Amino acid sequence: MGNNYWTLLDTNLPVTIGGVSVAEGLYYLAVKRSADGRQWELVFIDHDKSRDRQLDAFDVGTRPAEIPVLFSAPLSFEMTEGEPVDPLTILLKLDGGSNTRGSMRLTWGNLSLTAPVEVTLPEGF
Repeated sequence: MGNNYWTLLDTNLPVTIGGVSVAEGLYYLAVKRSADGRQWELVFIDHDKSRDRQLDAFDVGTRPAEIPVLFSAPLSFEMTEGEPVDPLTILLKLDGGSNTRGSMRLTWGNLSLTAPVEVTLPEGF
């Protein structure tokens, strides 16, 4: 996602992104696009196995078969108008009035990818 550096998601609470459950933990992230460009996914990569194999984010494009992908979540794609965004920007935003539901938006250039996000809070929190 970034420019040759891993983009990290480090969560100490379970979350749901794009309808997919994400357990607590540390993940490397990547974005995958289908060949026809219609479907986009947020890809969750095993942090520990990537480090053990000495893989860098650059290897996602050059050695994709070696990347230890755990799972992926669907993203909605749209083209944006106005000034292109540079560098890649990731925004996590809560829905008004909620402390557990919101969205994730990834923007760069004139592209925007979004997914709903929901945090699972511990009982009694």
